[in-house]
Amino acid sequence: MPASASSNEEARRRYELVIASLKEVVFQTDSQGVWTFLNAAWTEVTGLSVSESLNTSYLNYLHPADRMAHWEAFNSLIEEGKDHLRHDARLRHRNGRYRWVELFARTVRDDSGKVVGTAGTINDVTEGRVAQQRAVSLSRLARALLSADAIETAARLILRTAEELLKWDAAHLSLCSEDSPGFNTILRVDTTDGEHREVPGDRDEWQPDGVWLKALREGPQLILRNPAGIENAEARPIGDKKLHSASWMIVPIRNGQRVTGLLSLQSHDHNAFDQEDIELAGALADHCGGALERLKAEAGRQR
Repeated sequence: MPASASSNEEARRRYELVIASLKEVVFQTDSQGVWTFLNAAWTEVTGLSVSESLNTSYLNYLHPADRMAHWEAFNSLIEEGKDHLRHDARLRHRNGRYRWVELFARTVRDDSGKVVGTAGTINDVTEGRVAQQRAVSLSRLARALLSADAIETAARLILRTAEELLKWDAAHLSLCSEDSPGFNTILRVDTTDGEHREVPGDRDEWQPDGVWLKALREGPQLILRNPAGIENAEARPIGDKKLHSASWMIVPIRNGQRVTGLLSLQSHDHNAFDQEDIELAGALADHCGGALERLKAEAGRQR
């Protein structure tokens, strides 16, 4: 092999090694937005193999709400001759969740100058976006709780914030009873026809046992059921009794160090929650303990 050919081959191998080791996704598409190249970082970000993703449209992996805007931006590169684009988008992971990414793309042209595709990078910015969203949501909740005039109003605000931050199908918020060691249900919400709806009922008093008692004594509990064990779950039934909770979080609501209530979030999907989710649910519960205690005391004085 001539020295120049050997040198070129070595340079090519080094280039491929660098591309494969990058944490950023490096990609190429054709003029229709179909993946023609992806490096190994694609699997790290999406959980999908490169081989199963090549020759498919990049739009397939974007959140449905983001697709139109990104298709219009992509067309501006291909049809209008723009040089590059930079956009934030939500990219679907194999587990069904979405990762926030920053996408940068430039046009690729052939020898005649015709645009034949795009090349660029995808950078996972989920951690920063989630932290920002969390801070905004909790700050908004804190302000809203200051003007809440009833425990039920506060409970609705709390579950609305939980809906912004976490995907769940059913929720249950209870506070400690004044006159007994039990708990009073303040608000129950279930999913009906794709929408969260309050489940009517009195503030029934109930005694915590099993995993509920464990949450009181030991702190937040994350329960992930396998299909065979769902019907034996300890989750309190909410709404449609035929639907069982496959994933379940229980976190204590505290005012200072004292437990004053319990917040439960349930999902019909398997492995819907993880450790990061239960930490977030715990932060949410701790964020509202003082306001709930204030409203509870005010309600007691009005009796």
